[in-house]
Amino acid sequence: MLRRKRLNEVVATDTLFSDVTSVEGYTCSQVFFGCSSRIVEVYGMKSKSEFPDVYADFMREIGIPHTLRRDNALEEDSFKVRQMNRENIVMDEYTEPKYPQQNPADVNGVKMIKERSSQLMDRVIASRQT
Repeated sequence: MLRRKRLNEVVATDTLFSDVTSVEGYTCSQVFFGCSSRIVEVYGMKSKSEFPDVYADFMREIGIPHTLRRDNALEEDSFKVRQMNRENIVMDEYTEPKYPQQNPADVNGVKMIKERSSQLMDRVIASRQT
């Protein structure tokens, strides 16, 4: 356990849904936002129930966070996720229900991704019409 890369920061996470299915078949994605480093990592998912696997991938590829901040979604607070946090000594933080502005992943990660993807889609559609 001591050999694993540790992140000395709070990592916030939130789910981003899409109306369009990706080439890989993903209909949603999980956004991880480093509150200190401001890094944004996005992992595609076919359903919200894939969160424990995506979270395990994040810990393996990027690092184990000091604290995981998330909303009260059932998938993000499952037994498997709590067990992974216990094994890796990760603190849990939850936002209050109906206050999404408390989750930095929603404010900084998801909002930015939505804005940039809509800009990209507008530019692609505009270039096809000319």
